[in-house]
Amino acid sequence: MTFHKLNTIFGWVSFLFALVVYSLTLEPTGSLWDCGEFISAAYRLQVVHPPGAPLFLLLGRFFSLFAGSPENVAISVNFFSGMVSALCVMFTFWITTYFARKAMGKKESEISGANMFAVIVSGLVAAGTLTFTDTFWFSAVEAEVYAASSFFMSFTFWCILKWERVADEEGSNRWLVFIAYLVGLAIGVHLLNLLVIPGIVLVYYFRKYSYSSKGLLMALGAGFVLLFTVQLFIIPGIPSLAAWFDLKFVNNLGMGFNSGVIFFAVILLGSLTFGIWYTQRKGIILWNTILLSFAFILIGYSSYAMVVIRSNANTPIDMNNPDDPLTLVYYLNREQYGDRPLLKGPHYMTKVIDYKKGKARYIRGANKYEITNHDYETIYDPNQMMVFPRIYDNMDQGHIDGYKRWAEIPEGQTPKMSHNLRFFRKYQMGHMYFRYFMWNFAGRQNDDQGMRPTDILEGNWISGIGFLDAMRLGPQSNIPEEIKDNPSRNTYYMIPFILGILGIVAQYKRDKHSSLINTVLFITTGALLIIYLNPPPYEPRERDYVFVGSFQVFCTWVGLGVLGLYFWIKKYLNANSALVISAAIGLLGSPALMGAQNWNDHDRSGRYMSSDFAKNYLKSCAPNGILFTNGDNDTYPLWYVQNVEGFRTDVRVVNLSLLNAADYVESLRQTQYDSKPFKLTFTQDQIRTGRRDRVFVMEIGDKTQYYELKDVIKFIANDTDPRAKRRDPSGQVANFLPTRKLKITINKDEIIRKGIVPEYMRDSIVDEIRFEIPGNAITRSSLILLDVMANNLWDRPVYFTTTTGSETYIGLQDYFQLDGLTYKVVPVKTVPSEGKLRAREYGFIDTDKMYTQLADEFTWGGMEKGRVWVDDKMRLVPRVMRSTFLRTARALMEEGKDEKAIALLDECMKDIPDENLPFEGYNIEFAEAYYLAGAKEKGASVLDIITKRELDKGIYLKQFRASEYPEAAQQLDYARQIINAAQQIANRYQDNEHANEYGAMLTELN
Repeated sequence: MTFHKLNTIFGWVSFLFALVVYSLTLEPTGSLWDCGEFISAAYRLQVVHPPGAPLFLLLGRFFSLFAGSPENVAISVNFFSGMVSALCVMFTFWITTYFARKAMGKKESEISGANMFAVIVSGLVAAGTLTFTDTFWFSAVEAEVYAASSFFMSFTFWCILKWERVADEEGSNRWLVFIAYLVGLAIGVHLLNLLVIPGIVLVYYFRKYSYSSKGLLMALGAGFVLLFTVQLFIIPGIPSLAAWFDLKFVNNLGMGFNSGVIFFAVILLGSLTFGIWYTQRKGIILWNTILLSFAFILIGYSSYAMVVIRSNANTPIDMNNPDDPLTLVYYLNREQYGDRPLLKGPHYMTKVIDYKKGKARYIRGANKYEITNHDYETIYDPNQMMVFPRIYDNMDQGHIDGYKRWAEIPEGQTPKMSHNLRFFRKYQMGHMYFRYFMWNFAGRQNDDQGMRPTDILEGNWISGIGFLDAMRLGPQSNIPEEIKDNPSRNTYYMIPFILGILGIVAQYKRDKHSSLINTVLFITTGALLIIYLNPPPYEPRERDYVFVGSFQVFCTWVGLGVLGLYFWIKKYLNANSALVISAAIGLLGSPALMGAQNWNDHDRSGRYMSSDFAKNYLKSCAPNGILFTNGDNDTYPLWYVQNVEGFRTDVRVVNLSLLNAADYVESLRQTQYDSKPFKLTFTQDQIRTGRRDRVFVMEIGDKTQYYELKDVIKFIANDTDPRAKRRDPSGQVANFLPTRKLKITINKDEIIRKGIVPEYMRDSIVDEIRFEIPGNAITRSSLILLDVMANNLWDRPVYFTTTTGSETYIGLQDYFQLDGLTYKVVPVKTVPSEGKLRAREYGFIDTDKMYTQLADEFTWGGMEKGRVWVDDKMRLVPRVMRSTFLRTARALMEEGKDEKAIALLDECMKDIPDENLPFEGYNIEFAEAYYLAGAKEKGASVLDIITKRELDKGIYLKQFRASEYPEAAQQLDYARQIINAAQQIANRYQDNEHANEYGAMLTELN
């Protein structure tokens, strides 16, 4: 069999193998973060957060057509990610065999025997390694854009290698045009694909020109110029020019909306068509290829027409409402996220000396575009600016604290360049890139998100080689079983990493040009990307998926490492023996080992937690309710179950973070599915961008008096009375909040008639809900929240998710009822009392209703059925739910219903078992609840689990010197506190046997 045929067959074998792996481990429903948003938007072709992913959504929609039922839409779109990931694996195989063949120094027709199979094995090792890498596998089984982006990166690069083989043949330039088309298409998925452009230019250079240092530098320069041309000029530039023409045609010439866009499109397409025709006729091949490539980039990029079309349809998910050329430009530029300095900028203590008025922002009015506000540029003291600024953010105190911690900046000291570079080295390169890189090729400690440089038990890379890990993370003996048995603890003993290093050496020695191409790709998708992104501390989630391109390149080197082994062994043994040994080392030491280690924490089959918990949120709400959420993981799963599965579409989900955007506020005035529009005081014009973005508190009148909320909202909405405006601290004359003391007068008959509170609570209904606004100003989000409360409360029940955070409750916490996974706003003030009222945390508890919800109505995402992997971010809701079980059980005990409380605690042990969400130190309250209810043995069994873990961890941590590992010392002290608290519980309930056991544990730790 020829090499070409064998290469083709095994390429498709690698695809099928990866596809089987990902199909078996797919998440069957929406996952966390953006997945629920993307599935919802794909299913109904809606508009996701900037800068959008229209091609991904169109392809996701295509795959959703095969779902059969709405419940299968998620797994269909997830399968799309798995399929394109498998295709990426296949192209990685072919890329690796291409480089391996070149390292052999032979043409395809000249390779045979052991050499041929050595090349094939190299490709299989590279493909298998990529299949099982931690980061790539994570993205392959969920509906996120990074799997498709990886596919486009590998496919695009494979195409330039195909061109390289036929570059001297007639018509070979069609591959270059096709690559341009792929680049345009990939823009509609994610911009990471653009990072292959410098590598593509190098392939072109080495194929067309003789090598020289000057030529190489010029090729590198041309590659990065082309990259930035596409990213900074074509992607935002073409829409910006269209928007400029439209602005002029509409505002200056009085023509209709989109007339300027049409004029610009005619000029652009006409000029482009003429240029292609003219260069073709005159035989100007270079410029003909350039113009054709530009045209095909635009054709691929045209997927963004879907964004404008669907935004004009006012879909339920319509992020930023990019329904005209100007707002589309804002959307593409991701302007809501701000900029990060790259080459020169401030440090976090640089003095601000002025604010400079910048460009105007427009919105579409009735007949023309109207200025809504202006951008303002912050002017810093030029004497305090810094080259290559890494520690730049002065707005977020968490970022500032992180700069100080990672760069070791003494309190009060002005940061120096040495601090700036230390932060870059330790945090950005070390923590945010190299740690991720080693996760994939050495091993991963666990999936906990490590935040501090002194963390030794959270999120580090490990190898499984004791002395090597001890050099960074301290002693590795006596590691507790809980840590060793963690499914996310994966050790590869550095084998893939070492193979990759061997591959780098082998490729450099045998094919320097290809080695340089790979190196440029590796650096561009890794180190240069981290420099460009300039991430601050701390991110809300791990960002390893951003750098998957560099991991793909390294997988190629891992495969070439097998070829290097083959060459070395062949010096001492015959070719067939060298092949067998190198193949065994490569296949067993990399993909087989990684697959075995990673399977249990990447297998999401049977996990329905995200959608089940979203349904539990909605089950907690009464019909036609309003549910306020905050973060992505509060909101996107809810969007999924409503938009796709059609579950409880009468409940309106309102994200408080998005409520700062004027266009999102407008969506509240629209009917969405079974949810009716909101009644609001503010008009669209009054809350547009630039108006009431922030409203300052400037108290007038009697500061001890509470004022009616609806009257205060009307005052803030008054644009005709000059008394309703004052000069605020920013120097602007604007509307203001005249008091921080607000009230909502209660009509008790209405409350009783509508059943807002349980019958037994009617005597506790207050005359007024009184609350105070914290802080000196409120954002548009809080202002609209108050408007919703003033105009819709009692007509529609209002809820907050229990995971939203107290800072978003605007002082209403005293009037909460814990209702399932939500806090319901009720006209009952929570005060310390016996019986049904309980002032523990927020809200009183209707025990009968809560018991029914927890024991009979809620679903648990598969946790109750057996072992399922609950990753770092997925643990939040089960933790809250376990706490909710505990609170309800305590309330039952206060009512004298001990047996019912025990039954509820038992239900919690079944639904959220220790094997899926291990008991932690703070869960000793759960054990005490069993004791309090009279189930001493059950309480002791929970205490035994907790104390055994804390003891094992404490014994391990005792090995660490407190001066070198302060975090270890703190955690050791915490273990002692937990065991001491367990001993006190046992003593309190006369459980002498266990009290003595816990006392002995304390002695062992002291």
